[in-house]
Amino acid sequence: MKLTDVQPPHVRAFHQYMREAGLGESTVLQGHRVLAIALKQAHRDGYTYRDVAALTKAPRKNKPKLQVLSPSDARAVLNACKGDRLESRWAAAIFTGARQGELLGVELDRVSDVLDLSWQLQRLTWSHGCAGACGSARGTDCPDRKLVAPADYECRHLTGGFWLTRPKSAAGHRRVPLVGELRSLVELRIEAARQEPNPHGLLWTDAAVRRGATQDLTGKPVDPSKDNKAWHALLDCAGVEQVRLHDARHLAVDLLYAAGVPEVVAMELIGHSSVAMTRRYRSGAAQSTMQEAMERVAQQLVTG
Repeated sequence: MKLTDVQPPHVRAFHQYMREAGLGESTVLQGHRVLAIALKQAHRDGYTYRDVAALTKAPRKNKPKLQVLSPSDARAVLNACKGDRLESRWAAAIFTGARQGELLGVELDRVSDVLDLSWQLQRLTWSHGCAGACGSARGTDCPDRKLVAPADYECRHLTGGFWLTRPKSAAGHRRVPLVGELRSLVELRIEAARQEPNPHGLLWTDAAVRRGATQDLTGKPVDPSKDNKAWHALLDCAGVEQVRLHDARHLAVDLLYAAGVPEVVAMELIGHSSVAMTRRYRSGAAQSTMQEAMERVAQQLVTG
């Protein structure tokens, strides 16, 4: 179709086409956003008489079902990973609720009585630095490859596409105390990491599995996709329901509420920018905590 012929019904037909193709509502919404950006720019450049996408209601994103590990599930997971080379990595996810990139990016010199989460591991995409003259299809194969990023973007290159980057917000710059069993596990991991190949000084590093159960210690950063697969394999081994690795943060929030930790402190520990965000991460498992709080209030009123 010519741009000048596109009407709101065509945009709605595009939504329906994506749904009939079996795509989820979140994907339909993303498709709408991409199309809307293109049509808005076409209107600004004078190719259309009006911004058609602005006249069309965007699809509504489905509210995701909250999934969270229960405390008993968490104990099963911790038991299942006992003795594993990266046992401390999984314990850190459960006890601290830190994000995947925050933990995989921890360096040995940022571990003391706390985990310093001021950098995170990310895989970034290389761009051509030769304006396409090298003939390579991918930017990563360009001899003059470069990273295109805002001027204020802080990053440190490790290897390949792996970088250490600063968290997006000030709330992400935090130091999580190491206590109890987690501290013991991390200390054991530090000793092991210092004996292994570790050119980047990371707390947790990759290991390539050869035939059988033998592992080659590569010293490379742990690939996030490989890390996700290992998490789901661990849940299968523990015999608990599958949840995303990121959903371990919900468990950490529930445990903080159950322990009576003030919301502001919980917000800082989890790395949220607001108390409202921390509340959204609280699952129904925290209902018993609220009930206990109301019972204490009622008791004070009766006895006071």
